[in-house]
Formats: sequence, C-alpha cells, structure tokens
Amino acid sequence: MFCGAAKLTSAHLISRSLQKLLPAYDGGTTKNDMWIDPAGEGLRYESKTVNVSPFNHQVKRLCHECNGQWMGKMEAETRDLLVALSRGERVSLTSSQQLSLSTWTTVVSMLRSTQDPGRSQGW
Repeated sequence: MFCGAAKLTSAHLISRSLQKLLPAYDGGTTKNDMWIDPAGEGLRYESKTVNVSPFNHQVKRLCHECNGQWMGKMEAETRDLLVALSRGERVSLTSSQQLSLSTWTTVVSMLRSTQDPGRSQGW
C-alpha cells in the first residue's frame, strides 16, 4: 500500500506487543443491517453482535519490510505516548512526538479504512 511491493503480509493494526500494554477492550457492539430483498419481499433487517475491537483487526496491505521495519519503528517511537494517553495521563508532546503520533494514527487509520470500503463499522 505504501511502497508498492507485490508480496503482502497480514498485519495487526494494533501490534501484539502494543496490545499487551494497552487496556483491554472486548469490542462487542451491535451491528444493524437493512437492505431491499432481491426477491421483492420488501425491506430485510438483521441485527447481530460483532466484535469491532481494534485488537482483532488485520489487513493484508503491507509488505514484510513495511510491516516489520517501517511500522515497527513508527510504533516504537509512539509506544510510550500511546500507553500514557490510553491511561488518561496528561502528557506534553514535543513537536517530534506530535509528528510521530500523528503519523502513526494516520497510517493505522488508512490501513483500517481499506478493510471495509464504503462501509463504516467504527472502532
């Protein structure tokens, strides 16, 4: 997705090492779908509980190097900040930390958006 390499690997949006440091979130939420029945029977409705925890999300959009090196370096730069923010701690960010954190969140958001094109399931 970022470098154009052809062989892609599966990547967790929130890495397993970071998951161990962040508060657990089970991610259960109700998903409601409504559509027009192709058989002409009117509107159809379905409601079910789905797990939208970011810990469960994986994408196959990164090559091995982007996943392991580039994303790993970016996450290492933001790990302490992400943990502090997830705990509700007050932090002062240097301009370098602001750039690292905003880059990490932008990349994760871009990857997440590729999972469900045209649909918003939130997390």
